[in-house]
Amino acid sequence: MGQEIVTLQFGKGSNSIGAQYWAQQRAASLLGSKTRHGHQEFDRSRLFRGAELSEPRTLVFDLKGTYDITLTGASDGDSQFDATLWRNQPQLLLPERSQGAPGASWSDLDTTVYNPNTPHMIPAFHQNNQAGHKFQSYFDGSDVFDSFEKENETVDSSLRFFTEESDSLQGFQVFVDAFDGFSGFSARYLEVIREEYPKTPVLVFSTIADLNGTPSDFNVINRAMFLTETAKLDCATIAVHPKLALDCISHDKALSSAESQLASSAALAVAIDAALSAARATLAPSSIETIRQTINTRGSTFYSELFTSPMPLNYQSDMPAALKSMSHFPSNEVTGF
Repeated sequence: MGQEIVTLQFGKGSNSIGAQYWAQQRAASLLGSKTRHGHQEFDRSRLFRGAELSEPRTLVFDLKGTYDITLTGASDGDSQFDATLWRNQPQLLLPERSQGAPGASWSDLDTTVYNPNTPHMIPAFHQNNQAGHKFQSYFDGSDVFDSFEKENETVDSSLRFFTEESDSLQGFQVFVDAFDGFSGFSARYLEVIREEYPKTPVLVFSTIADLNGTPSDFNVINRAMFLTETAKLDCATIAVHPKLALDCISHDKALSSAESQLASSAALAVAIDAALSAARATLAPSSIETIRQTINTRGSTFYSELFTSPMPLNYQSDMPAALKSMSHFPSNEVTGF
C-alpha cells in the first residue's frame, strides 16, 4: 500500500477525459491484467480508495448546471462502498441539470461512483448562460477562485480528506481546461496546493482547446498565462490536443459534437494512462516525480506535449505514413522513427 496519487479535474473538456480515464481504469481492473509471473500488473490503490477500491481519489470542478454524477451513500466523508445503495438507489448530484441532447454533458455516460468529497460546482457562472458573462478568460477564473474557496474550503476539507488518508502520497495528477476561465481558477488552486504541499510533485495535463468551440484570442492568452504560472510553481505541464486525438481515430461517418467529444476524450484518456502507467506498476514502479524529471531533464523545461498515435493502423502501414495523412502533421514535418 502507499504511493497514492490524488487527481484534480478542472472544466468540461478535462472532465470528459477524466470520465473516460476512470472508466478505463475500472475496465482494466475487471480484466485483471497480470505479469508473466502472475502478479497484478498495476496497483489499483494508487488511484482508488474505499473498501472495494471503487472510488477515484479525485476532485472534480465544473460550472453550475453542468453535470449529474453518482455518489456513494456516505454523508460523513468517510464512506464504505455500498454496492446495494448505488445499484438500487443512486444519489444524483444536481438532478435539475440543464437539459440538452443526450451526451451533452460529460457525465451523461459516466458510470463511475464518486466519493461525496469529489464534486464541486462553480456557482458564479452557469454552463448554459447565454445572456450573462461567460467563463472565458484567465481572470474570470482567478477572480472567482478566492470567493469560491473562502466559502467552500475545498483544500482544507475535500482535498485534505484524500491526502491525509494516504499512507505515502506520491503526487498530484491534474487535468485542466487551459483555454477558458478554468486556466485562471486552476492556476490559483495549484498555487494554494504548492503552499500546502511544497515538495509534492505535480503533473498537469492541459487541454489546449475546446474541441467543438470557436477559437478566440482568449484561448491563446489563457494558455500562455496558465503555463507561465504553473512554471513558477514547478509543475510539469503536458499539453493535450483534442482535435489531433480525434484525427487519430478511424471513423467512417460524420460525428455529432457529443460523439466527437466522447471519441476524442477516450483517445486522450488512453494516451494519458499510458504516460502515467509506470507510476502505478506493481513491479519496478516509477513515480510522478520520475515522470516529471523525465520531462524536465535540464531543470528548466516545464512544458511538453502528448500526442496520440493514429489507431487503428492499417495492416503493413508505418507510423510516418499514417501521420502524413493527418491534417495536423504537414508532410515536410514527419520524418522516420
